[in-house]
Amino acid sequence: MKRWMTLGALLLASVSVQANVHWGEPDTTVLGQYAREVQAREHLPDELTMLTQDVSIHIGADEVRKRVREVWFYSNTADAHDYGTDTITFNQHSDTLTVHTAASIDRYGELRIMNQDTVRVTNVQQGNIFTDSRQAVLTIPGIGAGSVTLLDYELVEDRQALEMPWLETWYPQWFRPLEHFRLSVSWEGAEAPDWTNTSELVTCREAPGKLTCKGQDLPAVVWEDGMSIADNLDRIVLADALSWAEVVSLARTEFDKALSDVAGADAVLARLAADDMPTAEGMSRVHDFVARDIRYVSLSEHGNTITPHTVAEVLHSRYGDCKDKSALLTHLLTQLGYDPYPVLVATDRSDPDRLQIPSMGYFDHMVICLDLVNGTTCMDATDAYTDAGSTPAWIQGRVALPLRPHETPTLIPRDDHRWTLDVTTELTFLPDGGQSEHQVRSYQGAYAGSLRSLLAGQTTGEQHDWAREQYASVVSDLATPEFQFGQVNTLSPDLTVSSRVDYPSFLSVDADLDYVEYDAWLQAELESMYPTNENYGAEFAGLRVTSHFDVDLGGVWTLRDMPAELDFHHRYGSLSRTVEKVGNGRFRVTSVLDVPRQDVPPEKQPELRALLELMTREAKLDFTGNVK
Repeated sequence: MKRWMTLGALLLASVSVQANVHWGEPDTTVLGQYAREVQAREHLPDELTMLTQDVSIHIGADEVRKRVREVWFYSNTADAHDYGTDTITFNQHSDTLTVHTAASIDRYGELRIMNQDTVRVTNVQQGNIFTDSRQAVLTIPGIGAGSVTLLDYELVEDRQALEMPWLETWYPQWFRPLEHFRLSVSWEGAEAPDWTNTSELVTCREAPGKLTCKGQDLPAVVWEDGMSIADNLDRIVLADALSWAEVVSLARTEFDKALSDVAGADAVLARLAADDMPTAEGMSRVHDFVARDIRYVSLSEHGNTITPHTVAEVLHSRYGDCKDKSALLTHLLTQLGYDPYPVLVATDRSDPDRLQIPSMGYFDHMVICLDLVNGTTCMDATDAYTDAGSTPAWIQGRVALPLRPHETPTLIPRDDHRWTLDVTTELTFLPDGGQSEHQVRSYQGAYAGSLRSLLAGQTTGEQHDWAREQYASVVSDLATPEFQFGQVNTLSPDLTVSSRVDYPSFLSVDADLDYVEYDAWLQAELESMYPTNENYGAEFAGLRVTSHFDVDLGGVWTLRDMPAELDFHHRYGSLSRTVEKVGNGRFRVTSVLDVPRQDVPPEKQPELRALLELMTREAKLDFTGNVK
């Protein structure tokens, strides 16, 4: 919902093809059968369609073998251009990938088989998460309107090479129609897996040593902004049989290995926190050091997918991933007298009930939490922009597993108002009919951290360009202010943006004043939060804006009518406005918008949107004056 929320874009870095990617002898029999079947149809699909998806999984004591066959029909040229590249995700250390067939038959019947030399293997890292995954990128040749493609591959997973218990998640429904779906699972010489199926359109039947799931004519899922694949899409999950207590114990045991060597930590702590320093200040200094002076480097290599490097190693190298930085922060906070605990985070999930089978495989991030007098605060040691007392916006409300006894999946604490902004505007009318304006915007807590993440990496010129463009789109493009920024390069609980501008004459000083001033920043915040989902529930993250307008008619007019006061309350939130005359031709308007965090089901979102639109319309100030 926030344009400035830009923590972590998808990074793909090409690497050489590795030894665990192989090619089998291509078999295009299935492809030919489907191509003939499609040509014989009276009515072809009018959109990109998966004709079949056949998945076979065999679970052994030492390895898991997965064979996948997918046949696609490309209905038009746009589909071919946009979706003609396939990717296969695999673990670089535990998996061996064999591509048996990657081929197409075009509408004229010509067969083309992919040249194995054109495959690319890429690193995949999204934001500050830990992953051992790679992607094989396959560009199948000959795809055009009317083409049919076959991708047939096998993944063999070495269970002895896994740091965490095995987990497999399969989504029968995706964002394209699927005509035939089949998943068959077998096990021999291995313990039967736990499994669950949440789809009403797929039927699963278990028999001794096997599980079979089938579905026909599965419609495409409708994509909406803000939806979560992990939360909103039905799935089939298979995993090693564990309890949450076992998952917590395993993860905590691996985490505590990092605390076995803390050489160098005492010297660092002595430099950061003096004995007579208030504990809260020491906490801030320790957090700032780990977040800013230990740079983030993804180190989720074999042996460290879930196990952090030791505190001593991280202090020596001055870099680490989320697990490494969390371990260091844990040790330093403990030395200060706090009782921090590590928490696993599933960054793509907001519904703990969807984790129906206990597993570590859901989680891809780690933070540190503290239970304080005023509530629980979670620190993301990879976030170099949010202060120690604020839980970063991007992890609030994400599924979490505290690594403490008796814990089960929960949520990272959420602020009542994730986006909090105070605005003060001094508006003085000039003798020539122009205006002088001075504004100070103060962004608070998680909002300050999100904005700081955008501005901190920019040059001074870039920061001012951003501020000018934002001001022109929100307030006015009739004049260009000068800007000042505060607390951009320090982890303060707030961040300020100040502006000054003089508007040239645009009012007649010989006529009475009949004026409307819009509370532009309040309106902009409201508009950025309008819900748009029609099929899925959404979280309204919480918005609080306090706006002060100090208006001075500058001796040009005498004040006749001030803006109307307002006290509007709704079950979703409130908007109040008080008006006070503070002198001859001068008055102050204070507006407080308060719409707290809430989960809004899809059927209630039109009502919430209508409320926000009403508040937006009411965020204007009408006043009049008599010419002197």
